[in-house]
Amino acid sequence: MRCFGQTDAPHDPAAYCLTELGAGLEGLLDSLGLEDAIFVGHDWGALLLWQMATLVPHRTRRLVVLNIPHLPRTATDPIALMRVQFGDDFYIVNFQDSDEADTVFAADDVVVSVEQIEAMKSLVSNLTIEMLSPCGHWTQQERPMT
Repeated sequence: MRCFGQTDAPHDPAAYCLTELGAGLEGLLDSLGLEDAIFVGHDWGALLLWQMATLVPHRTRRLVVLNIPHLPRTATDPIALMRVQFGDDFYIVNFQDSDEADTVFAADDVVVSVEQIEAMKSLVSNLTIEMLSPCGHWTQQERPMT
């Protein structure tokens, strides 16, 4: 997904609209020579996948969606709805209004310790652990380039 891992990170907010992000996933399928795929999404990625399945169902074989229900499109801007329903401190709303996300993502903190990660080995058979370095709080992505 754009702006995660080693992908590009355009400065123009329009590059992050659902149609652009979905086009990026379609481009990934094209580059891999795949007609469709099973997609797994969490949080922001889940929001995108629900829309992708609606807009290009022929490219979406199955979805695995974590923690985000399907939200039908409304005539109201979704950020405006979240602002009313959850307030200005809700993380998605807050990220629109401040540079807090950049500050948090750039922090060099660790939420899950190496000891906690190693302790999972006894709970999951055949677990392979890969530590990303340098990586902080947001372990599912590399830290942003500065």
